[in-house]
Amino acid sequence: MNEPKKPKEQEKRRSIVETAERLFCSRGIAETSMDDVAEAVPVSKMTLYKYVGSKDQLLDLVLDALMERGQEDFRSMLEGAPSPLEAFKAMAQYRGMDHINGAFVSDLMRLYPEKAKRIVQLQYQTVTPLMERLIFEGQQKGQIRKDLSPHVVLLFMMGLKDFVARSEAMGGPLDVRTVGEQLLSILYYGIVAPDQV
Repeated sequence: MNEPKKPKEQEKRRSIVETAERLFCSRGIAETSMDDVAEAVPVSKMTLYKYVGSKDQLLDLVLDALMERGQEDFRSMLEGAPSPLEAFKAMAQYRGMDHINGAFVSDLMRLYPEKAKRIVQLQYQTVTPLMERLIFEGQQKGQIRKDLSPHVVLLFMMGLKDFVARSEAMGGPLDVRTVGEQLLSILYYGIVAPDQV
């Protein structure tokens, strides 16, 4: 699948990817057909396949767009925060991925485990060093407990994220966002130095 070179073709592909993201994230990957995407854009199926190749390739483009946007938002939160503690607050209040429902996450983990693994690896390579540095800076400023290893705090945070991402862990009346907010609150108040609470 080649990247379109002309601006009009780039815009068409962007429109297809945005539409697929909206459908995948609201219905789930399994419940969204290429016909659904073509109809929603709107383009013919032939045009859709010309620009994205296959549903598998379209999912790759959607995941790339989600990851790129998430990483940009994450960097903006870090750079825009006056302190590590404020950066953690911004992360706890982040709503940029609220449009992703449980069916999308479940389908990704169940039907496309290699793609889910790629996302985790990319996050580990890009986000982990930034988070460890943020935790360390918070410790140096007395905002985060110094008796905790930044690496262990990060492993704990990643474990919570992975737990929430597993749909079977979400049994009961709470949605992913609510559980995520409450777990972040527990984490946040568990690592903050007592004089900062």
